[in-house]
Amino acid sequence: MLTTQLLVVSPPISTDYTIVIPYEFFKGRFSKTVYTPEMTENRASNEEINQVLAKVEDILSSKPSYAKTFFSLLMIYIIAGIIAFLLQKPFNYTFQYWFEGSFFLFLGVVFFAFLFIYANQVKKRKAEVNDYIDSIQYGFKQRGLRWHLPQQFPQWIEIFKDYRAVSNLDA
Repeated sequence: MLTTQLLVVSPPISTDYTIVIPYEFFKGRFSKTVYTPEMTENRASNEEINQVLAKVEDILSSKPSYAKTFFSLLMIYIIAGIIAFLLQKPFNYTFQYWFEGSFFLFLGVVFFAFLFIYANQVKKRKAEVNDYIDSIQYGFKQRGLRWHLPQQFPQWIEIFKDYRAVSNLDA
């Protein structure tokens, strides 16, 4: 099951078995200076890694449908107004209370709606990136490398050096 992290967590550091490439949120891209071919004993070039990262960035930067989001929020506001109006009758509230109540109810619903929409967008983007990674994974696996999306994706992406684990088992 995919989970979504709403908190920003510092990426771990790269190790002998894993290369960690952090995502720079303010720039909207992954750090291109982290990887060097020497890190994988020249099993993948900078161009290959940057090409994969560029495609992942393209997937992450695709925009959600704002018209659909606006229509959904408008419907939520209308429903909140109807609920507030119906609650006004038994308690004999004035229009001011009806207006303020529906407005604050709307703001609360909008806040949770945006959190829900954000979480769904992250899950959708992660699934799209995962499909892309699966499509290119075979070529990297032949060289002993494997792309991995951590639970905290898109905060960083990882490349596992499977050839190191195999060579240590042989020793």
